[in-house]
Amino acid sequence: MRILLTDARSLLSTRLIEFLNRRQDTAVRVVGREHQDASPEVEYLTGELSDQRIAAEAVRDVDAVVHLLPLRLADAFEGGKIFEPDAMDLAMRGTRNLILESIRASLPRVIVGSSLALFDRHPPHWDVTEMWRPRPSPTTRELLPWITELSVRELIRLGTTEAICLRFGHVVDEEEIEGEPFDPRWVHVDDAVHAIDRALAVDLSQAIDAGKPEWHVFHIMAPGPNSKIRYGLKTGIEERSTSGNPPFNYAPSRRLEQLAGVLPAAPSVKDTRPWQEILAPVNPVRTRPIRKVVLFGAGGPMGAFAAQAMIDSYHVRLADIAPLDWESLDPARSAHCPMPALNIEQPHEFIQVDVQDPEQVRAACEGMDAIVNCSVLRDDEVKSFRINAVGPLNMARAAVEFGIRRIVQTSPLLHLVNGHGSHLWDYQIPVEAASRPYESLYFLTKYLGNEILRVFAEHHGLEVAVMLYWEMANPERPSVKPPFMVSWPDSGRALRRALEVPELPSPFEEFNVSVDMPHGKFDHSKLRRVLGWEPLDNLDHFWQT
Repeated sequence: MRILLTDARSLLSTRLIEFLNRRQDTAVRVVGREHQDASPEVEYLTGELSDQRIAAEAVRDVDAVVHLLPLRLADAFEGGKIFEPDAMDLAMRGTRNLILESIRASLPRVIVGSSLALFDRHPPHWDVTEMWRPRPSPTTRELLPWITELSVRELIRLGTTEAICLRFGHVVDEEEIEGEPFDPRWVHVDDAVHAIDRALAVDLSQAIDAGKPEWHVFHIMAPGPNSKIRYGLKTGIEERSTSGNPPFNYAPSRRLEQLAGVLPAAPSVKDTRPWQEILAPVNPVRTRPIRKVVLFGAGGPMGAFAAQAMIDSYHVRLADIAPLDWESLDPARSAHCPMPALNIEQPHEFIQVDVQDPEQVRAACEGMDAIVNCSVLRDDEVKSFRINAVGPLNMARAAVEFGIRRIVQTSPLLHLVNGHGSHLWDYQIPVEAASRPYESLYFLTKYLGNEILRVFAEHHGLEVAVMLYWEMANPERPSVKPPFMVSWPDSGRALRRALEVPELPSPFEEFNVSVDMPHGKFDHSKLRRVLGWEPLDNLDHFWQT
């Protein structure tokens, strides 16, 4: 059996390599940018998974993948060895390449390392199982495994490759915890290696969640009642999908509170507050009047119409990577969208900003009351992740720093892509239906950007309105007949209304921005119900002959 590891530096990875090297029938391949303390028993491939060619070579002739890179990147970030945008980009882009190449190579199984830190806000007396929704905080350490989980879960819908996600507690050994008070989040590295061994060997064909997509989650924690999250909980339909029950049969053996040298834990106080209060936003950003708005992606068609809709009501700071030149936009696109004639004068302003750069984004947001993001890059294998996902991350960090509560994000509709589990043949699809980006570079990167904003919104009490679009049209030139469309001017008006509404029902809200049509495919009622708005331009002549 040949196993690919995407990390060889962490405590868990080094112990796993030692464990696998003791097996006569197992060969180990490691992929990474550099290799320290190389072992003669291991095959090393030098390069980053963000390079698709390296990813393809890495999975060639292997039987399983153990993807621990995002956990190592979290350690590297906290150690000051990598910047957050670079770590996030490598995790997202590398994971996409790894999974797509694994599917193309018909690999049977991919094992993904994640973290139980995604449940750190949950008190220890809650019986958390794998069926519970994670509530990550917007720290890099928690965002990295979370976006990796989301990426793998969606990409794995494509083929027959099976994915097993192992959420580890804080992996430690005796040396690390010597003289430290017991932490119920600890799990011994040997038990973590045992969990990976079980993930390599288990037959999940009879598991309760078997079938497409082949996505399974197991919580890997220490044994005993003092562990923050216990294993083997039996809660009805969930019992066979938890780690301690068949067929996974995780059996940890290291009771860390009993080890010599580990100090007693501080007495714990049971948190008896209502769960809604426990999971409420932490230090929520306060609402303030919206007078000044920064508009990212102002140089594109939607940015132009957004600016047209806003300049009479707000002080608008237009931001784009290049100077505004709306008249020379792609002729094929502008033929469908007569560009507005705008004269940007005081108090409005333009600044040149690359949303990939957190410092430039920070400077653009300083002094503003709201953020509107129209920036997008669809088909660049490198920059799409940086602009569509890291860009919103940079904006969210700036929003928290400067007390900006309202963020209006633009996104493609993520309910129309065909694939296993898609909504293609459903009707009255609500905007809250689960997003299905599949392998599309554009859809996946925008999806991850949206989900990053969701994490910030729920943790800091922001108000994020995600406006979902599919096709924009010139009402005077009915040339397309999509099931989901709005006029170009209405695309901008909708963004203005998302700023005008006094408050949103929850920190993260999505809205279908489309005219109503009689096909009954989508439910657009939330746009009227929450924002009190509907498109002004009638497009009935687009679907009639």
